[in-house]
Amino acid sequence: MHIITVLSTQFLLPMFDDQKVLHFNWTSRIPDPSSKARLLEAVTRMERKSFPTGERLDFEAELKKQNTTLYCLLRDWSKDAEVMAYMVCARVGRKALLHKVCVQEGYRRRAIGSAMIKELQQDLISSVCEELELWVDENRLPARALYSRLRFREIQRLENYYGPGRTGLKMSLELSVEQRPGSIH
Repeated sequence: MHIITVLSTQFLLPMFDDQKVLHFNWTSRIPDPSSKARLLEAVTRMERKSFPTGERLDFEAELKKQNTTLYCLLRDWSKDAEVMAYMVCARVGRKALLHKVCVQEGYRRRAIGSAMIKELQQDLISSVCEELELWVDENRLPARALYSRLRFREIQRLENYYGPGRTGLKMSLELSVEQRPGSIH
């Protein structure tokens, strides 16, 4: 299981008001097993609040896979740590699948999801990943708009993917060295 977290209380929240670019310093250090359990409980609660039953991830099963990583943005690491956002990504060879992006309702429309995905892109590029794919419900317009702004393109449409009458769109983003900050293109 890979869990990558970033603490944000002091340095991220003031940046939202100023509309500055977010920059994450990912760390994989989680203080102890009880903290890991608390973190997974908080993410699971957020998942239940944000997604219908058929779309919820089984975190226990997913995170047993060696190729799956849970990225969490935390407000602080107190006993009552607040998860502001999380995403789950699986890596297979030179391709990655973004299973889930979720920003807590009170933190939406602050560019958190966008910043997290951009940082994920850089992590994937530095580890020689060539493509990031995801599936999104055709009716989740804010999510689709986010992915489009990040230059994902629709590559497949599958009716009833999320259940009767709910169409899924497969989106893809080609990753290249040219996308690295400071690269000459």
